[in-house]
Amino acid sequence: MKVRVHRKLSESETYTGCVNPLKEVDLSAIYKDGWFFDWKNEFDNPCREVYKLTVLGDIQGLISFKYDEGFVLVNFLESSPDNRHKYGLSVTRPLLAFSCLKSLEVGNDGVICILSKMNPKLIQYYEALGAQYIGNNRLAIFEVESKHLRELYLL
Repeated sequence: MKVRVHRKLSESETYTGCVNPLKEVDLSAIYKDGWFFDWKNEFDNPCREVYKLTVLGDIQGLISFKYDEGFVLVNFLESSPDNRHKYGLSVTRPLLAFSCLKSLEVGNDGVICILSKMNPKLIQYYEALGAQYIGNNRLAIFEVESKHLRELYLL
């Protein structure tokens, strides 16, 4: 799936990225590069799907989720170490847009739920994308916001 990716400080500087399933061969590169989450554990979990966002062949971000009753539950979403600074690529929005599409494809109206750390800045960031805090460290993106994300970031 092709997606639109932009720099954090310049939405006018855009790139075409691709979201594809993470492959076992990708795991060795991830462990060398200093990612925070245990992506091998996510990859090995049969209940989860793990996808990579690549731009020009390099992994820029990862997302894992599972299908739940009525929504897709996003377990982890992480930018690559190269994107952890203010000049990096913004990968959260295209990865969330992709998960909204996967929710739509299985008949869940594009609704997703995001498990989030109790970090006020992170919660505010997700709320700025249209997510609503629903309690228990979860935020939800409902139909209207889901459609908006898909229209902006999916090509």
